[in-house]
Amino acid sequence: MMEDFEVKQLTEEDAYNYLNLRLEALKEHPEAFATTYKEMIVKDDPLEFIEQYLSSAELYTFGIYTTDELVAVATLRLNSLEKMKHKGDLLGMYVSPGARKKGLARKLIKTIVSRGEDLGLEQIRLMVVSENDTAVQFYSSLGFEKYGFEKNAMKFDGKYWDEELMVRFLSSL
Repeated sequence: MMEDFEVKQLTEEDAYNYLNLRLEALKEHPEAFATTYKEMIVKDDPLEFIEQYLSSAELYTFGIYTTDELVAVATLRLNSLEKMKHKGDLLGMYVSPGARKKGLARKLIKTIVSRGEDLGLEQIRLMVVSENDTAVQFYSSLGFEKYGFEKNAMKFDGKYWDEELMVRFLSSL
């Protein structure tokens, strides 16, 4: 059962697996991510791009494997600007369909929050498509609160998506 699987911080060595899962996410749920599938695959070297992404000092990307398959990922992005260093952003949250409803997303978010606290962050922000009630409720259940709304936040193929802006204030306050 997946409840025994541990969250691991991904490194350059995980780039191939991360890229495959990222492409799945972008293809299956284009409304959930700012990057498009096409933007990812037309890069000169998508794998090298992901290796650099996973080795960035401002990003902490976590994942969960089932045996040798990466099935869930999320990233905590730090801010380099002095006045913004107390805030982090949750990005790229995705769980492969076959691994959903097993508590993996909850494990990832708890890991992100814990790392944020360890780093002295005071808050973690995220953006989620307003129409995705399941995701909005999920983040709310983990202590994230709505603080804003952006109409037409993303546009792709003539369709707009609104986003809820959410924040979780950390215990380091």
